[in-house]
Amino acid sequence: MIMGLNWNTSYLEVLPPQPDTVVLRLADPETVAATEGERLERLLSAEERDRLRGFRSEAAAAQFLVARGLLRLALSASAPVEPTDWRFEAGPHGKPRVAAPSIARDLRFNLSHTRGLVALALCEGFEVGVDVEEVRPLDVAELAPLALAPEERSALERLAPAERTERFYALWTLKEAYAKARGFGLSLPFPEIAFEPDGDGWRLARAPQEASPATSWTFLATRQTGRHRLAVAARAPGVAIVTAGALPRAD
Repeated sequence: MIMGLNWNTSYLEVLPPQPDTVVLRLADPETVAATEGERLERLLSAEERDRLRGFRSEAAAAQFLVARGLLRLALSASAPVEPTDWRFEAGPHGKPRVAAPSIARDLRFNLSHTRGLVALALCEGFEVGVDVEEVRPLDVAELAPLALAPEERSALERLAPAERTERFYALWTLKEAYAKARGFGLSLPFPEIAFEPDGDGWRLARAPQEASPATSWTFLATRQTGRHRLAVAARAPGVAIVTAGALPRAD
């Protein structure tokens, strides 16, 4: 039971965020839309339903529906607000945020979706960004100068050819998540942002208008579902990033 709605499907239960924690929720949009789509649609605002009806692609519509529906459920699992009552607005550079109602908790969120995967990151008191990408063949040599810093390109060139695509997607998703957490999206110059390996993870080596990038952030970059890359950026040190139960996927 979530705010008066009987959600019998256990994978729709949402874990509220704890201090210094990012809760990550993953979903296969087509699977969830097929099984829970009608109930999720009832949670949407009139504007969101209009947007949903405007999609020509069923896959794009499923991604939008599942992302917005799960966002409303996750927020309502964390505050005494009905899922239908949340209102959202865009920040100065377009990042969505809660506009109403006013609540005691400082909840922050970010959404990302691609073919076959929706990701929601939810936390309290600090900014967060998430990015997911379907890994497909691409021309790394052509794209690297547009997206990577010089030191990242040098490290990429030292890798075996088979490893370069994976490294490119890891860096791209990290930069997308980082830019979204800062609220700038693609307006940040990606070649001026540099990440470097740090043990089993990643650290931010430099970025525009960041005085101490290595100690101000927590990052996660990983494979998901065998065909997706995912990255999370949290603007706080030592943050735990936890997944609140995996949703079923059709791999």
